[in-house]
Amino acid sequence: VPMVQAARASVVLKSMFTFLVLGVSGWTIAQTVQLHYSGKSQKIIIAVAESNKILSNPEFYSRINNIQQFDNSTYNGLQISKEIKNLNKTIEIEGYWNPFGIANAKTVTVVRLSTTKLRISNGSLINTIVHETVHAVDFCTNKVLDYTHDGNKSKEQENTAPWVIGAIAENLAR
Repeated sequence: VPMVQAARASVVLKSMFTFLVLGVSGWTIAQTVQLHYSGKSQKIIIAVAESNKILSNPEFYSRINNIQQFDNSTYNGLQISKEIKNLNKTIEIEGYWNPFGIANAKTVTVVRLSTTKLRISNGSLINTIVHETVHAVDFCTNKVLDYTHDGNKSKEQENTAPWVIGAIAENLAR
């Protein structure tokens, strides 16, 4: 229970997450997108808290930076990681009931997770949250989807930015 309380406390913080980046002249502070969930699902509370930790982890961005090309995009990993780090917005995470889908980026700053699909592993839920966050960042940055995918099945989509970056997040959650 204390872990759940700590996770809830980190989720409801309104201030932006910051992370340390080793720059040429030493450590610098950078801001990144922040996820916020105010619902009661313990599974989502924990997954959002872990997603925020990953979004503040320099290793996450290092792994993205190394990707030279994504399918369905002219952007490389370095360009996308910069957009995620520089967005400086809060993305709201909402639960909703939908037996036919797991998640969607409903609006620019809202990601909706189907509460009927929460039997998936915590890592898979983190993957989904970060995947949908990538869509939100993509659209928030310039109102155009520059690094998305066609369709909602991973088959033949696994090298698109949302799928790859979600998988990186899932890997770091282990």
